[in-house]
Amino acid sequence: MKIGFIETIKRVGKNLGATKEEKFRVLAKKTTIPNRRLKDDSSTHKRMPPIEQFRTYTKQILPQMEQSIEISMLQKQFQEIKSEELKQDLIRAYTRRRIKDLANQFSKLDDYKKQEDSMRHHDLPELNVYSFVPIGDHDFEDVGKYTMFPATDIQKYFLNNQMFGEYFEVEFYRTRKFGVMISEEGAKIVNHLQHIQDNKETPLNYINLFKRYPTEKIKEKIIEDEDVYPCLFHDLAKAAIEELEAYRNNTLFERLFCLPSLFDLTINVVLRELGENPNALLPLFLKQQEQIDNPQFTGKKVFNQLFEQIFKQINERAHPEFSNPQQYKQFLEDIQKFQISIKDCTEHEIDLIKYCKEPRWIPRNIKKYSLRKFIGFNSGALLYGDSGSGKSGTLLYVTMWAHYKKWIVLNVPSAFNWTQKEWKFVRHPKTGLYIQNELAQDWMKSFKHANSDLLKQIPVNMDIYGFYNLSGQHDKECDAVPDLYYKDRKVNFEEHKKFLTEEENIIDGETNKDFRVRLKEKLTNPLTVLDIIDYGLENEFFATNALYEVLEQIRNQDKFCVLKVIDGYNFMYKRSIYPSFRYATDTQLRSTVPPYHLTVPRAFLNFDGHKFKNGFVLCASSVKNFHKHIFGPDSIDFPLGYSHEMRGLPLDDFRVMCHYYLQNDFWLADNVAKNSSDFLWMHSQGNWAQAHKVMLGHQLDSM
Repeated sequence: MKIGFIETIKRVGKNLGATKEEKFRVLAKKTTIPNRRLKDDSSTHKRMPPIEQFRTYTKQILPQMEQSIEISMLQKQFQEIKSEELKQDLIRAYTRRRIKDLANQFSKLDDYKKQEDSMRHHDLPELNVYSFVPIGDHDFEDVGKYTMFPATDIQKYFLNNQMFGEYFEVEFYRTRKFGVMISEEGAKIVNHLQHIQDNKETPLNYINLFKRYPTEKIKEKIIEDEDVYPCLFHDLAKAAIEELEAYRNNTLFERLFCLPSLFDLTINVVLRELGENPNALLPLFLKQQEQIDNPQFTGKKVFNQLFEQIFKQINERAHPEFSNPQQYKQFLEDIQKFQISIKDCTEHEIDLIKYCKEPRWIPRNIKKYSLRKFIGFNSGALLYGDSGSGKSGTLLYVTMWAHYKKWIVLNVPSAFNWTQKEWKFVRHPKTGLYIQNELAQDWMKSFKHANSDLLKQIPVNMDIYGFYNLSGQHDKECDAVPDLYYKDRKVNFEEHKKFLTEEENIIDGETNKDFRVRLKEKLTNPLTVLDIIDYGLENEFFATNALYEVLEQIRNQDKFCVLKVIDGYNFMYKRSIYPSFRYATDTQLRSTVPPYHLTVPRAFLNFDGHKFKNGFVLCASSVKNFHKHIFGPDSIDFPLGYSHEMRGLPLDDFRVMCHYYLQNDFWLADNVAKNSSDFLWMHSQGNWAQAHKVMLGHQLDSM
């Protein structure tokens, strides 16, 4: 008989005739469904009161610890004694005392036997801890189980064992098995990724879609559908990405759309207006489908015309200084309306004020299968929480899912190693960025190792190739290091340049002539993205330039879906250890280079999943090496609705974890009783790191 959390849910759903939504509503609760077999056992075994547990600890555990310490001290003293007679006296004295102690325990042997029998009687039954379903077919019913991978996959996808968190050093090193628990958060994120992939492989046909339902049913049947709404959203987002390119050097747009919040809000408003006024916007989608089906059409499609007009109105009406991407309501009130006028299609005015009350609205059905208060299904998510809460494990599961589903994975195992450990660097004299060619080569080597089969299938788009210089600065982008004015000190960032002599400027220009060359001048006609990577690996001087060219191609290609994964994301916003006198003016940086001026972290730190045509960004914080071990999205002004706090495992999932670790000798204990695992869960609150600390000493189950 299969026993456990998931099987209980299946049994409950079957008996009650529950729908899929009702099953998941029960499954998603962070509570425990009592296991029937465990419930029967608990009727004969009462939980030991805390005072009794303390008494048992002092009588059994402490003597063993004292004996261990005593033996280690005797061994040390034994080695220091040179006289053989004194050594023999020491051995005889210790033997007499141990015999006396053992004699006092004979009277209590019966009690020990009863306790041992009781513990053995209440061992947990064998749980079904493994999911035998292929990772690409996992469903919410597999939550709480472990999915196993070949150990060779570690070397295949993680060069030099560079994995998230401490998985390789702690878990795999001891068990030699590559298993990952399917967490609730991981299953929900994968559900969003599956929508992205499904829309790419099987695009919607708008003509057939809107023929199914009458006009008055569009809002109910289409806009609020958990499968159709994300597909419509992704199609509009692709057109918006293309039209944003025209504003790449616009400082206002750089501030407004660097995060996905206002980008997603704009598309969300268009879709909600489709539900409210389908007669006005329906022709847009039908005309778009006609243009897609016509292979001879080469002009700008309807969706592109739509966002061309929307972005033009935003540029005219948004306040150039006070517009804030976090203030959704203020943004809508400033713009007030979108005037849409597309020839031979539609003319309509979208009133934005009516959407101010609920700017972060998403369909109710999407909320059921998503993280709590999460709206970033099209762009990305930030996982945060205590150390050991399962953040890195979720990253690992989602990453393996992406690899098995043939996604390109941009993997950053540790942002801490990028900003808090020193790599060779040199400052670019024109842009002011600090070039890290050695680190760029290190990442590209790992990236190629894990994705080479896909990268050689992506042709280079020459229309977007060659616009980056050696430091990763794009020709159409705003200045990477602007000359900021510090009001408190009444100086500019580039104040030191005023004190350079003419001779120093000449010497500086002559010394840095080499920085004027570009990758495109050396690699004029690469065929695939892999060619750019290979050139960067062979020529360290162009490594950073190659890295940025590769990322530009990956963002704009439509052949494969892309997942960007970063662990320790909070260290992208913490000052680095690289010293520089140029930042002495900034009181927060304290003469250190910020990560956004280091070329490699700068390429990854943006939360820019909305700028990938078929992409998603998944980040996780790391507080083990962080000040006071506390971090929250508010610390970096992260947008609301795109983060999720990880907490401990539910009790039933925790029991599965205990069994998995015991079966694979990660934790060494003879018997794990029900009261032991439950007490461990209460002690750790389902936190993996805290439970591991306890179990390493084998203290809990020796009681």
